[in-house]
Amino acid sequence: MFRPKDNYVLQGVFLGLMATAKFWGACVFFVGTIALYKLIKRQLDLKSYLLHLLVAFFVFCLIYVQSFINNHFHFNIVFLQLKVLKYWWQHSITNLPLASVMLFTTGFFKSWWGNHGWLRTQPWSFFWPITLITSIIASIKTLRKKGLTKEVFIFLIPVLYLVYLGVQAPFSRYFILILPFSYLSLSYLLFDCLTKQSSKKQKWVF
Repeated sequence: MFRPKDNYVLQGVFLGLMATAKFWGACVFFVGTIALYKLIKRQLDLKSYLLHLLVAFFVFCLIYVQSFINNHFHFNIVFLQLKVLKYWWQHSITNLPLASVMLFTTGFFKSWWGNHGWLRTQPWSFFWPITLITSIIASIKTLRKKGLTKEVFIFLIPVLYLVYLGVQAPFSRYFILILPFSYLSLSYLLFDCLTKQSSKKQKWVF
């Protein structure tokens, strides 16, 4: 995410591959939040930014090579993605605001089929709500100490992503992208706490 501007090709390749995994909505989130961070820090190189998006689009199009060939290159990939977006909008909107936050913190979600009852998801850990709290604490703590840094941005990603998922139907598999960031915040606070305890013991000994 924070490679120098001359590595826009590598950024574009990874972004393009990420976009082809399933639906490219998550990529829009990460591209948007990283751009916002760099814009606030006045580090946004517009030329490099646009070039890495262009490379990402080229890599994304490579996945559809067979479609281009079958249609004698009269294949409108932009129109196809707009149809995908329309399908997503019609089938992925939640009936409960911030349902993903509830699923992440409790493991329960309200079904949008049948009797619309409350169901429990199988892949859930009590560490998830804990890491959400540590993400908020770590971001506030770092912001007070160092101002708006990369660390603050990384700690805030789980919180921002859950807000972004607020309008979507809740699925626990969507959390795969943010769990590494969540556990980083937990590790950071644990390490900070242990360091302080060790420092206090050393002072007491001396």
